[in-house]
Amino acid sequence: MKSYFVLAIFIFNILLSQESNSLSFQNNDSGFVQINTDSIGLNLYIDDILVGQSPLKNPIPVKTGFHNVTYIEPNYIIALEEHFTRDEINFLLKESTKKIYVSSNETVFINLWWKQYEDTIKNRKKMKWIRTSLSAIIISILIILNS
Repeated sequence: MKSYFVLAIFIFNILLSQESNSLSFQNNDSGFVQINTDSIGLNLYIDDILVGQSPLKNPIPVKTGFHNVTYIEPNYIIALEEHFTRDEINFLLKESTKKIYVSSNETVFINLWWKQYEDTIKNRKKMKWIRTSLSAIIISILIILNS
């Protein structure tokens, strides 16, 4: 009997703390972010936290203030720095990352474009193959001429 009483108090405290946390978030100024993309199945991040995959049916609740919204995983941006120049990274991030300000009780609508990013990566791979092929041809010609 004593253990049931302790268990009931424990559960009551958990429920009470959950209710107060949700109430404190609702009492603070908050707004919403609605993210739209041109592709399906992209992971979407707000302030480096995964919030779902596109398309999102409902707006995401956030506290008022500035937020970064993207479909690029935070660790992937570090990997970009190894393979792209700073200008290329800025170009890629321009349409894939948005910094927004959310006001109280406001819904901010954002469009993120994946297709442009995907096309840039494909073009870069093509150029890499062209450069490699041209380099091989030039080296072959030099070897033949030196023989």
